[in-house]
Order: sequence, then C-alpha cells, then structure tokens
Amino acid sequence: MTTYYFSDLNSGRLVVGCDIHMFVEVKYSFGDNNKWINFDHHTKNPYFDEYRDTPEFDVIELHDVRNYLAFEQLCGVRAYTESPSISPPRGVPIDISAFVKQHIESWNIDGHSHSFVTLEEIRIYRANLKDLSFDGLKYIHEALELRAIEYFLTPEGVDPKNIRIVFFFDN
Repeated sequence: MTTYYFSDLNSGRLVVGCDIHMFVEVKYSFGDNNKWINFDHHTKNPYFDEYRDTPEFDVIELHDVRNYLAFEQLCGVRAYTESPSISPPRGVPIDISAFVKQHIESWNIDGHSHSFVTLEEIRIYRANLKDLSFDGLKYIHEALELRAIEYFLTPEGVDPKNIRIVFFFDN
C-alpha cells in the first residue's frame, strides 16, 4: 500500500495518511453455541507458491477507500469535524473469529484504534444523522447491508445484531 502525506489544515504540518482494515463477521449459531465467523470475500493470491509467507487467499475489503469522515464516525479516528462517532475505539472483541484475530496480530504495533460495530449500530447512527452531507458511513453501510443479505438470504431475514465489522487503522 502506498503511503500518502497530506497537510493538516490546523497546523500546516505534513501528516502520514491513515488507512482502515475492515473485516466482516457474522454470528453463526449451531445448537446451543454461538460463534462469530469471518464472512469476507477472498481471492486466490497469484503469488502464493512463489514467495515465502504469502497467504493463499487475499481478503477483498468490504470498503477500502480512505474516508476520514467515515473513520471519525466509526470511532473518532482522524476527527476533523464536529461529527459524533458511534463509539470510541472498543478494542478487539473477545469473541473474534480466529481468521480476523490472526490478521490483526500480524500487524503487531502498526495497527491501532481497534474496534467493531454491528449493522444495527450503523443503521441507528445513520437514521439519527441530522445533516446527510456529513454521511461518511453511507458506502460502508450499503456494502454491509449487501453482505448481510448474502448470509441471511433475504432482507427480511437479516438480524443486524449478528453481523458486524471488526476494524483497525494503520499509518
């Protein structure tokens, strides 16, 4: 990933750009057990057999556009407006899927502001937005709604408490 720099409007200093890493998880129920499982799309890595420590599959990000307004609205990262956030960073969920946990751990100290939000929380947040010109979560919300329908099969079958994004940032 390319590192971009931009000028901070308040101080005029150059600042390293910030990117989000986002994973979709759904709560899978079997018997009396509930478990969060990864529900990302993947693509075969063409370099898998050629380079050491190269994963066989790469995650296709739910939404990989650098959108500081969305970062701010998710958890207050790169807050340059007065827009409220869903919550401050909550950390890595204790019931995270093994796949996502492994990916987060691979970033070591280069990952920061780990958090998660459910589809339900995003729906409530966007429903209460007063000024839709400050809707940084629009595209993330739309992509997550589509992913929910893929898993739950119908829009009516979606349980918004049982699908979430787990995310963190890097500079």
